[in-house]
Amino acid sequence: MIFLSPLQFVPFGPLSVEPLPDSDITTIERRVSRAATLDGGASFTDTGQWAADRTFTLRWRLASEAELRQAQRIIASCRTELLAEGVAVAEDIPIGVMIEVPAAAISAPWLARACDFFSIGTNDLIQYTLAIDRVDDEVNYLYDPLHPAVLSLIRQTIAAGDAAGIPVAMCGEMAGEVRFTRLLLGLGLT
Repeated sequence: MIFLSPLQFVPFGPLSVEPLPDSDITTIERRVSRAATLDGGASFTDTGQWAADRTFTLRWRLASEAELRQAQRIIASCRTELLAEGVAVAEDIPIGVMIEVPAAAISAPWLARACDFFSIGTNDLIQYTLAIDRVDDEVNYLYDPLHPAVLSLIRQTIAAGDAAGIPVAMCGEMAGEVRFTRLLLGLGLT
């Protein structure tokens, strides 16, 4: 089981710097903790890839290590609450960061030391890097996955993940385009 959190369906964006003890995020993290217990937690396969039948949490639109640390505190708090209620929870739930804003890509060396994996969200990373909206017909012609700034941020993120010894995955249209496969492999994505 793979559980992404906070989900794109949740009507709010990145975490604030203020604590969110009674927010929807807390409810989501409680569910993640329970799900992780049901499927045995999360683990790597012998090839270093995340096992697809395991639970983990993926933080999206983070731009700083402070936001990641807040998410980790929320998860730890939810785990403590569940244990106090007598609910069995997994010992460790891997926490990853969705790299989809330039600030996260630039901060990747620091974020990598504080999380378990990255996933590069190419759709948002491209549009935020190029300051365009890919669904706006007035400017979507500027959407360019091969722009040097985009490729540089992708490479920086992969290098940071490699240096920290954490897996780096990719999602979005660029990840699904066969014509970019060799390029992405050349940038170090495995």
